[in-house]
Amino acid sequence: MAALVEQTLLRFDGSRYRLLAWCVMPNHVHVLIDPLIRLSRIVQS
Repeated sequence: MAALVEQTLLRFDGSRYRLLAWCVMPNHVHVLIDPLIRLSRIVQS
């Protein structure tokens, strides 16, 4: 499951946001991004 989350985060790196750091935990994820579009659109997608 962690690999799937990582692949999904990397998929939009550079198009919707710049992925600065991430940490996939057993039951949640921490993500630090520099958004390139509105944050509400990123969260919604």
